[in-house]
Amino acid sequence: MFCRQVQSHLDDYILNQINKELFDQIDNHLKECLDCRKRLQTNKQLILELQSIKTPDPGDYYWQQIEESILAKTLGVNNEKAELPDRVKAEPISIIQRYLIPLAASFVLLFGAIMLFNSIQSQTQFSSQATNGSSPYILAEKSAELSEKSDSQIFTAIVAAAPGSLGRHLIFTNISGGSR
Repeated sequence: MFCRQVQSHLDDYILNQINKELFDQIDNHLKECLDCRKRLQTNKQLILELQSIKTPDPGDYYWQQIEESILAKTLGVNNEKAELPDRVKAEPISIIQRYLIPLAASFVLLFGAIMLFNSIQSQTQFSSQATNGSSPYILAEKSAELSEKSDSQIFTAIVAAAPGSLGRHLIFTNISGGSR
């Protein structure tokens, strides 16, 4: 037998719930295979631990309620006693949870994407003006304008941009002042 076959029957082997022929085949395999013997010991310990756990009895009232519930369902009777007293009934999902929250999240993402696009576009225009030979005074003025706007725009852009996207890369490149 293969190890996988033996391991699939180990619990039944331990509990002696298999036929004699299969029991002998597993026994022969266990004599030769150290890994399966280790698995057997682990499973034996686990089964002993599980058997030692005592399950508390929920009491007569519980069993009476269960019996009445089964009887009512079987007979098709709508009996209020048949339901368990502490049963929590699920409420239907409200319209707000189902539609408005995802819609609001979509708008936030769309707004963030627009802000990211505007930020990238303004930075691109600024850099193209810088390369066209604008005066240092105008460049410093535009840089101050960009730095004032950039904090909120960068935050919005980082939140809206997907990890690993070009937009996020450009944002981090702009923040660090070089390539990333």
